[in-house]
Amino acid sequence: MENVKKSLVVWAKEMEIITSGIMYCFRTGGQFPDILGINCTSLSTTSEIFNKILGKSQPHKKVNNRSTPLRQIQQLYSQKQQSSGTKMMLVIADELDYLITKDRVVLHDLFMLTTLPFSKIILIGIANAIDLADRFLPKLQSLNCKPMVLSFRAYTMDQIIMILKQRLVALPYTVFQPQALELCARKVAASSGDMRKALGICRGVIERLETELRESTSTSNLSSMVRVDHMAIALSRAYKSPIVDTIQSLPQHQQVKRVLLTFQDSL
Repeated sequence: MENVKKSLVVWAKEMEIITSGIMYCFRTGGQFPDILGINCTSLSTTSEIFNKILGKSQPHKKVNNRSTPLRQIQQLYSQKQQSSGTKMMLVIADELDYLITKDRVVLHDLFMLTTLPFSKIILIGIANAIDLADRFLPKLQSLNCKPMVLSFRAYTMDQIIMILKQRLVALPYTVFQPQALELCARKVAASSGDMRKALGICRGVIERLETELRESTSTSNLSSMVRVDHMAIALSRAYKSPIVDTIQSLPQHQQVKRVLLTFQDSL
């Protein structure tokens, strides 16, 4: 997304913009396009996204309480005279799934802002639902507003391991046994491929190890490194695995032995 932001500035200066079948030349006049990044989960209401867009496009204008923010934006980009004084705006809406309501009106109106006669809004939505537009907004295609969809595949085990190692390389000491990292990556890749899940599990298992070291009266028999059995317990909490729950109920030396056997069987 950072590369998209940088490319937009160059593109806005050099290229012609086609919006709703109307071609016109966009000139920045030395001004950069506005870029508005929104995490939709931070909105108090779904319709608040229009307040954010209006505030970005007209930051110094007083709010017209007689009209809704959506209506004001629609008027802004429906009149050539008003639109000539506004800049292009890139709206990056993360967690777009949050805007899915029963009537889907907010999500529909958001996409339709890009189709107004003199609209300079470019919308990039990031969502977990790959088929969000087809499933929740089937009418967009008939309105010539169906978005281009770019799908990102889930992370593989090797990719998860690589990213985790990149995060850990800055530390001057070893935090995880290699087998523990592999166990985490293998489980996450098999279930969802969600990198955030892998990072969250690793953070939780480190906190567990810190608690174990702090509460122990004797650290001579404890390792200051995340072991496979630590990771197995963290995975059981994250995925509620009955197999790992059984392992957790065993004595510690039996836990290690059983986990190693289970890990070898999965290779």
